[in-house]
Amino acid sequence: MIFKREKIITVKEENLHLLLIEGYIKDDFHHITCALVVGYPSFEIKDVKVGLLSAPMQACQEATKLKDNLRGLKIKPGFLAKIRKAVGGPQGCIHLAELLYDMGQVAFQSSRKILNRTISNEEIEEKSQEFMKGKCIAFK
Repeated sequence: MIFKREKIITVKEENLHLLLIEGYIKDDFHHITCALVVGYPSFEIKDVKVGLLSAPMQACQEATKLKDNLRGLKIKPGFLAKIRKAVGGPQGCIHLAELLYDMGQVAFQSSRKILNRTISNEEIEEKSQEFMKGKCIAFK
């Protein structure tokens, strides 16, 4: 083996209206951690913490300062473009952007467990259609 990358994301229900999403990416060059506090059901990012524990270059640390650009963003269609604009590009970090995008996907997916408590599977499928249309064979 010449390279290994791990990515782990967890979601916890802080209360009825807040989710705590924690994730990290770790490989031979990077160790990036992130924690998002996300409103539910609005999916609005309320708070962000980012740690760059290791990176290939010192300049990479600068990207963590962009985390404040994430507050107020909503996890909804178009989230990837918003993430790339907020923390990607020449002043940012593509690995942080990818981790955040995956965390957004996981936040949405985990909401299904919450919804299962209150609405039918048919209603869940309707809500999923808006977010997933055109991104998955099941949601053409």
